[in-house]
Amino acid sequence: MLYDLEERVEEAFVAYLQANVTGDMQVYTAFTDETLEYPCAVVMAASTSAVSDLAEYHSPRQMEIVVAVMTEAAPELDATTGGTVRTARERNAAARSDVIGALITSLKTNLIAAAGPGVAFSMAQIGGPVTRGLDEEQHAFVTTIPVDVIAEPVEVA
Repeated sequence: MLYDLEERVEEAFVAYLQANVTGDMQVYTAFTDETLEYPCAVVMAASTSAVSDLAEYHSPRQMEIVVAVMTEAAPELDATTGGTVRTARERNAAARSDVIGALITSLKTNLIAAAGPGVAFSMAQIGGPVTRGLDEEQHAFVTTIPVDVIAEPVEVA
C-alpha cells in the first residue's frame, strides 16, 4: 500500500530519534497503544498536502510532522535521600534541548540513513513556532516542535 506515507514517516522519525536522543527518553509514534512513560517524545504526521498547489495527488507529499516532547510536571527525586535532583522545569528543558539538538543536526541526511526501506526524504527541517504548554490531565509539560518534510513512499519488495 502506497497511501500509508504518514505512518512510514512517523516510523522513520521514531527510529532516528531513538538512535539520537540520550538518557531515558522514550519515543513513540502517534496513536500508539503503549502507555506513555516520561520523559518521552511522540511523533505525529499532523498534515499532508501536494508539494504544489497545481499538483494533483501524487506520491511526493509536503508534510508537517509534530514532535511533542513530554515530561512529568514534577521534580526528579533522588531515590535514596528523597531530595530534588532536578526541578520539573529543568527536566523539561533538558528533554526539549535533547530532542531539538537531534532535529537540527543534518536532519534530512540522517533521516535518509535511519529511514530504511519504505520512505524517501527530499527535505526535513524544523519549522516554527515551537510551543510550550501544560497537559493538566496527564500532569505533563508538553513542547511541540513542528518539522517541515517532503517525503514519498518507496515500494518495498
